[in-house]
Amino acid sequence: MSNGKKWLKESIFCLAASGLTILIFILVFQLWNKDFSVPFIYNQDGDGLGAIYSIKNIIDGNCYFSDPNLNAPHKIDNYMQDYLLPLFMVKVLSIFCDNVGIVTNLFLILTYILTTLTTYMLLRKIHCNPYIAVMGGIIYSYLPYHYFRMYHFWLMGCYIIPLALWIIIDLLSDRFYDNIFQRKSRLILDCIFSIFIGLNGIYYAVFSVIFLFIAAIISTVRKKRFLPFLLGSILCGLIMLPIILLVLLPTYLWGGSQISELAASRSLYQMGLYALSIVLLFLPIPEHRIDFISQFSSNTYEAMGINTEGYMVSLGVFMSLGLIASVLYLLCGKKYKVELLSDLGKFNIIAMIIGATGGLNILIGLFVSTSIRCWNRISVFIALFSLVSMCLILQKLVLLYYKKRGKTQLKRLIVVSGCCVVMICAVLDQTTSAFGKYSEYKIETRTYDTTYSESEEDYKNLKMFVKEIEDNIGADSMIFQFPINSNDNTQFSQVKFALMSSSLKWSSSNVENAHVNWLNSLKSYNLEIILKILMIYEFDAILVDKSCYNDEADFNNLIQNLENLVDDKPLTDTNSEIYVFDLKNVKHKFMLENNLTQENLQKFQQEIDSVFLAGYQNIDNLLVNERRFEKTLLKKDSLLYGPYIHLEPGNYFIEIYGSDLERVAFSVTSDMGLSQIQSNILYQDNDKLVYEFNLDSAVDNVEFLLKNEYNDMDIYQIYLVEELNYVEDATISLELLKLLNS
Repeated sequence: MSNGKKWLKESIFCLAASGLTILIFILVFQLWNKDFSVPFIYNQDGDGLGAIYSIKNIIDGNCYFSDPNLNAPHKIDNYMQDYLLPLFMVKVLSIFCDNVGIVTNLFLILTYILTTLTTYMLLRKIHCNPYIAVMGGIIYSYLPYHYFRMYHFWLMGCYIIPLALWIIIDLLSDRFYDNIFQRKSRLILDCIFSIFIGLNGIYYAVFSVIFLFIAAIISTVRKKRFLPFLLGSILCGLIMLPIILLVLLPTYLWGGSQISELAASRSLYQMGLYALSIVLLFLPIPEHRIDFISQFSSNTYEAMGINTEGYMVSLGVFMSLGLIASVLYLLCGKKYKVELLSDLGKFNIIAMIIGATGGLNILIGLFVSTSIRCWNRISVFIALFSLVSMCLILQKLVLLYYKKRGKTQLKRLIVVSGCCVVMICAVLDQTTSAFGKYSEYKIETRTYDTTYSESEEDYKNLKMFVKEIEDNIGADSMIFQFPINSNDNTQFSQVKFALMSSSLKWSSSNVENAHVNWLNSLKSYNLEIILKILMIYEFDAILVDKSCYNDEADFNNLIQNLENLVDDKPLTDTNSEIYVFDLKNVKHKFMLENNLTQENLQKFQQEIDSVFLAGYQNIDNLLVNERRFEKTLLKKDSLLYGPYIHLEPGNYFIEIYGSDLERVAFSVTSDMGLSQIQSNILYQDNDKLVYEFNLDSAVDNVEFLLKNEYNDMDIYQIYLVEELNYVEDATISLELLKLLNS
């Protein structure tokens, strides 16, 4: 067959595979019941809000780093954006359509089509029958993981996994190293695929690097040549290159403490919690189409106490058989006539050893980083290894079938029919009717939750209300959101408001950053002072979202207090869930009563920022001095100690509060007063005295002694502080403190 006819044939099969994927998507998700202009993944408190916001950001023409409508008043950008290839695809889609819902849904469908096509290409590469390749592509595309990851939107990019296996197969191939420099096209293609993998997110990139590196070692040992290891290392480097240059480096240079805060938020415990449970690979999906299977699955989840994303790893019957077959072939096959099948068995075993609870992922967490914590997500690689294994077995059976009496039209029809039956059965097994009605499965309640019709209604109502806010408060207004940085909901729960407008600026954030420190510091004050600070920062309105409050009494109390302070009734939505207070009148009154100018406001903003952005919880802890000390002592954490205590080696600071401190004599002793510990005065004013001392070794029976012959010692407070923080230019002026406390 000529190259032209071959390309035409492959194009027809690709079109057919794409068409079947779309048709199945329409049937499984019942698109005739959906409003395509509303994102299928919209949920008022789901992680998908972050993805939709990123899509809206791209449609609005902003850089993928930029968060112009969030983090008000600070305009802090988000540099932890690692899903660059999906964002580029969104950018291309936005050329043809600027509706956020339509672009989001088109991208969702595109992930299914691309997964089918890349899997088809991979199976054709290993010489599978085109009908088997189409079947395999669609089965892998409808892996249950694909639906369950709808709210972890960018993780649906399973289309990148076949590219990783493509490179692995090349590394393991004997022919690849014969005259390698004459196979430039294959080498260049592997390099391009590697870069694509790196652009598609950190998780799949890290997993791909692990498997590529293992493949390079296997190939090096097998062929007794260094070239496979060298080539594998280069390809691993190309995968990590986009992550280093476009994610980690910008975050390190301009993203403040985002990397350290991410690492600090993840632990070995979480790695164990989100590790792969091998038995869950074989369990059917929740609410399987066959009732007794569904009940069995539900009972098993409950008995095992599954309450994390681990349930998402289900392979379905077809790929479960492939996993078992590949491992058995590796362990029991005597001659390995199909070497790739035995290699896939090795990778399946390795993936389970690395990703399983208590597996080698813990060593990675101990000695490298805990940032990659959800090792259950390695299941998409296990699924592909298992699917390819099953397709290889079917290919061998088809060849044997053709070999017996020759390849006839009838036999071809039987093969096509068989592939269709297997594909339909597999898709039915891996999906459920609930996929078409509900947009999410919640493992906590073990039920499918949030119907698409409910999401559509919420989305449209919120869009109308945000338009009403714009009309009443004004475009380009800055709105502060309550609750302040609530930890009871997902980090994206308040981003929903920014989805509905391109002009309003919101105080919410979608990533840990310095602005979150500012919010946490603000949260430590009473409502009256918070309101004054918001007016200093020139916020135009306050929004309170009832859905973010667990205690209705707290919510009602907040609304009543705001009404009293603002002296005005709020604007509310149709469900009385969202309350918006206009601050323009009270802000104008505040400015007049205190004779504030724009210069005053800017000065006060800088003073508060210098403390709040650094993460200090209370400006009252600052030593106030209008002359501004070059360095001001801030107390971060203090504990009251009694006499005769044990101290470990380290630096310690003593803070003494009271009056007449210039007459105080202070000393530190140990061993019941027999030994003196040298201490030095670090700072002193009328109300506070700070000493510093150092211990080279652990000391028992430490006692702190105060003497003042003129005053009663009971009027003094003494604190042992294990950490003092210095902040440049962080002094709060008396003028600001008087304004806040008046």
